[in-house]
Amino acid sequence: MIFQCPRCTADRDRCREEHKGMDGDTVVWTVFHCLDCSFTWRDCEPETVVSHGMRQSWTNLTTLDPESYPHNIPPP
Repeated sequence: MIFQCPRCTADRDRCREEHKGMDGDTVVWTVFHCLDCSFTWRDCEPETVVSHGMRQSWTNLTTLDPESYPHNIPPP
């Protein structure tokens, strides 16, 4: 399985695990956060959310050109 950010296709080493949802001792979902585009998602989301190729094209970004992001909110 190739693991990439669903939004910008950043590699796994640019995505960190934020939280694990537990049911007793079993992990039932994991929240990931992309360090490149700041997208956050759970691994249990539908394919239309977690698969770059299945997402609507306007929701995807390229980290090669952050100036082209439709909404770029600078940090405070």
